[in-house]
Amino acid sequence: MSAHCIVFLAEDHENDVLPFTAAFRKVDMVNHLAIVPNGEDSIEYLKGTGVYSNCIYYPFPGLLITDLKMSKRTGFDFLG
Repeated sequence: MSAHCIVFLAEDHENDVLPFTAAFRKVDMVNHLAIVPNGEDSIEYLKGTGVYSNCIYYPFPGLLITDLKMSKRTGFDFLG
């Protein structure tokens, strides 16, 4: 298995996720985009805990993009 850069998108609004998925689909890289719906899940993903404990399915990202006003925990909580 070769290493790929994973782009991590923490976003809770589908309308804001659509442009990212469309762009990644256009260049045939949609499998390089990890989308997490809220700040709490974002923290779990990066820690590799809970449902995100399998690093094969949830690899550590090379780039983080976050919404600052998410549900459960904000992007500020996630970055802090």
